[in-house]
Amino acid sequence: MAPTDRSPTAVGDSSRVDTNRSSPARLWDAALGGKDHFDADRKLLNELLTSVPDLMTTAEELRQWLLRVGRYLVDRAGTDQFLDCGFGLPRQERLHETLQRINPDTNVIYVDKDPTVVAYGKAMLVDNDRTFCIAVDPGKPDELMANDIIRKNLDLDRPIALMLTNIVHLIEDDNQASDLMAAYVQALPSGSFVALSHLYDPADGSRHAAIARTLEEKIRQGLGSCKFRPLEQISSYFDGLDLVQPGLVKLFEWWPYGPRLIEAVDMDKLMLCGLGRKR
Repeated sequence: MAPTDRSPTAVGDSSRVDTNRSSPARLWDAALGGKDHFDADRKLLNELLTSVPDLMTTAEELRQWLLRVGRYLVDRAGTDQFLDCGFGLPRQERLHETLQRINPDTNVIYVDKDPTVVAYGKAMLVDNDRTFCIAVDPGKPDELMANDIIRKNLDLDRPIALMLTNIVHLIEDDNQASDLMAAYVQALPSGSFVALSHLYDPADGSRHAAIARTLEEKIRQGLGSCKFRPLEQISSYFDGLDLVQPGLVKLFEWWPYGPRLIEAVDMDKLMLCGLGRKR
């Protein structure tokens, strides 16, 4: 397969981004102990840490869950086409590295609307002719699926794995979030998979429900939008999909390697994840 759109851009160029306002990708970079973020991102992270001091533990838990899902899809389900939406800034182990160690012929397309993220992604992938990075808003599935790079490098008649990490809970309007998920499910070929993580509101009057409300408001103030949702609502996003066991669960409950040796922190209990297969 011939390389496509490989010209690197200025990595970390802040001239096109608002450095006075946090972004989801840079906030997550700060939570993972990275260095590619600004004062606004550190300020928001510190605000969140006052409510959930172990947030950084959950950030790493989310990253490990995404890699576990990837290994499952390549090794057990035989999937070799991936769309990773909202993939964030580079970390020690990227999804394509995990997947291509198992099957070197796996094609991965990273999608993000953050210009800093896309710049890093393109620079990182210059020498990899099966992995691409495109600047498209993951909230616009029609535009995404019509993208030339996707159409040239993915076979849209064969199963695709769509990874939606930290995307849907940034859409506050419930109807818009439901429409987005339905549009993605409709656009994917039969046999495709959707991996979703979403901030969770127990909505039961508990201490964790109160923490969810507090975090929701802080994230909304810092990022502009956020919506923790109850189990039933998150479950509805898998309509048209068959949930892979163990279903819609906490991050640490999905395909664990063995007994959990450390106690779950508060934030671990406020995020749900699942993997569904299109019929």
